[in-house]
Amino acid sequence: MKLIKTIIVVVVCALGVSCSTTQKFFVTGAPDTKIFTPGRVILGTINSSGVVEVELQSDAYYPYLLAQGPDSELMVPFALDFKEQSYAGSAVTEWCGYTVFGGGAVVELAGLVALLAGDEELGAIMVSSGLGAMAVGCPMIGVGRSRQEQLDHVYNFKYLPTQATNNSFQFQRPNIEYVQSVPLQTDVALEVAPEVKVEKDEVKEQNYSTSTKSFGSKSTKTFKDLGVNLAGVYVGNGVLKLNGKTIETYKDIKVELHRIDQRHVAVQVIEANGVEFFGEASSYTVKRNSDKSYSLMHEKVSEATIEIDVISNMLYLHPRVNIDGDMYTLEIKASKK
Repeated sequence: MKLIKTIIVVVVCALGVSCSTTQKFFVTGAPDTKIFTPGRVILGTINSSGVVEVELQSDAYYPYLLAQGPDSELMVPFALDFKEQSYAGSAVTEWCGYTVFGGGAVVELAGLVALLAGDEELGAIMVSSGLGAMAVGCPMIGVGRSRQEQLDHVYNFKYLPTQATNNSFQFQRPNIEYVQSVPLQTDVALEVAPEVKVEKDEVKEQNYSTSTKSFGSKSTKTFKDLGVNLAGVYVGNGVLKLNGKTIETYKDIKVELHRIDQRHVAVQVIEANGVEFFGEASSYTVKRNSDKSYSLMHEKVSEATIEIDVISNMLYLHPRVNIDGDMYTLEIKASKK
């Protein structure tokens, strides 16, 4: 009985140990620079030697981190380098656990049979041995399985042992100005058409057939310039997915639309911390639908679309975002501010 109690305690302790792991690496840069996750969780501060050790959970993927200098409020992103890594050991651990656990279960059943047959000494030994093997196999199964479900094991990646910030680069938001086109002036005199005599009945007929559009007061407002109608900042929430699994979520992410011409706009996605999601703005073609909503399509990636309804609610979808060679899907729901 004492042995059985000891085995139960061992199993409980083994299962109580956290099965999650982390990846550790060093980040080099200017002293006193703070390192953050994309969600602005601080990971450490670079010491006077120009290095800090960073620890990230294995059940997450970070394509980049943020570095904030000691005398700056700007968080500068820097990409994380990684390599392909095999984690076959976790699968071996799991299957060894199944083997040990199954063998222990067989021995325990044989011991129970021996007890029923009247051989108490042999039966007790076999039952105790079977329980011991099961106690060893159970945590092996749990640990091996949990490891294989971690993101770094699923996609077989490992961060390189040394990373570097981008402190040497100077970043500045572009100041984009749009100048309204001015009609060209000309000194060329217009030729006056010769006077043509028209009979009264003919004049009367022409007056009746002329469209009433010629007699209205002309307004500066237009419904044909779709670029002007859609230009502005749309703010909302977004999600980044890989193979249908959510990798990151974004709060207060912005989608900025700038007019190029009547049928085209420049689109840029900017995270809440001011980091531009893409290296440059993308050109989209604009089409107005029959229900007065708008449909926009990326000029280079036709699968990337934007839908904007009549009350300026936006649905942004880009299923071909290339990050480190993998194709991610970026989805954003936003409204115009």
